[in-house]
Amino acid sequence: MSCSDALALPKKRRTDGRMRLPALVVVTALFAPLPVLAQAPQGPDTCAGTAEAAAERIVAACDALLAAPDTPDAKRAGWLRARAEAYIRQDRLPLAVADLDQVSRLDDQDGPSVIKRAGLRRTLGDTDGLIADLSMLIRLQPDNVAALFERGTLYRGKGDLRRALADFGAVLRREPAHAAAAAERKALAQEIERLGATMPLTHAPKP
Repeated sequence: MSCSDALALPKKRRTDGRMRLPALVVVTALFAPLPVLAQAPQGPDTCAGTAEAAAERIVAACDALLAAPDTPDAKRAGWLRARAEAYIRQDRLPLAVADLDQVSRLDDQDGPSVIKRAGLRRTLGDTDGLIADLSMLIRLQPDNVAALFERGTLYRGKGDLRRALADFGAVLRREPAHAAAAAERKALAQEIERLGATMPLTHAPKP
């Protein structure tokens, strides 16, 4: 036996019958990804999820439901509303507007969806779309003074003075003490007169 063999320390062996795993195997096992859990089933309850539900799950569930060709209009409209709300939470506003457009085609009496879409178009700066929504809302709610006044201001901004004047007049017929509408109407009438088209400054009494 050589000197080097004599000086070598004896190798320890496990006496419990178990094999020692290499350190690399242990570390790899610790950091290995966990098995993917089965995805929760998605259906009407998920599509109509609460505010706490993940928007992605709501969109996916509604997508699946809306893909069915024979869905009744009432259910389809509800799922479109739910998906629109999820899109809003994801800040995907044009997609939300598109879904609410479909809702209006399915249910042209749905005022809350029109109001929601008008708010989105206001945020997106879509003036023409906002005017269209306000017009639809006024058809559903003829005495909605706020909608009439806002549409009047939008018409004025677009240079459509006669329509703006008509909307401010409609506001005053419903609320004669509406100071902002009175001021706008007077200023518009004077501007129209300067342009050569005489318009009366008085407004008809409220019917």
